[in-house]
Amino acid sequence: MNTHQKFMKCQEELLLKHIRFFKGEQPGVGYLDIASVVSPHMVNMTAYDGMKSLFDKHSYDTIVAVEGDAWLYAQPLALEYGKEIVLARRLSGLPYRAICEDYQSPQGTRTLELEANKLDANGKVLIVNSVIATGQMTAALVRLVQRTGARLVGVAALASLDYLPRGVFQLPADVPVRAVLHYDEPPEV
Repeated sequence: MNTHQKFMKCQEELLLKHIRFFKGEQPGVGYLDIASVVSPHMVNMTAYDGMKSLFDKHSYDTIVAVEGDAWLYAQPLALEYGKEIVLARRLSGLPYRAICEDYQSPQGTRTLELEANKLDANGKVLIVNSVIATGQMTAALVRLVQRTGARLVGVAALASLDYLPRGVFQLPADVPVRAVLHYDEPPEV
């Protein structure tokens, strides 16, 4: 293991030590508490540095993120690199023309919406998410971006719950999905 790999392993161990996992009410469903990495400061900076390292800052010009936890990393990335940011929201009846996509979550059918004219059809988009669980929300985001005509360069996430079945989570083969942390089995509670 070289020095860089050792450093990355230390960062991963620091994050894993601080992220909390909660069992859901349904069997096999759990939740990562991403907010638990916001403090202490060093843990938050480690998470942010990990997110920055997933994609070259020159490969995209716009970030799309879902309101909530994903915003913790999408906003600073956009500010640091001078990128546009577009917020996808859970269905809220936005006052402007929006495009919508449904997806299945453990709680039932959910809908994401995106302002219809916010993405440039010639733009390059990076989706930032906090956690990829079953991948259904991420797939809905991908479909929203594709409907605008913009080119999707990838999906970045703080954590990926790789042990969960991804169901209909299908991305184009040329769209990389990268995460700082990968969980191959459920974390212990």
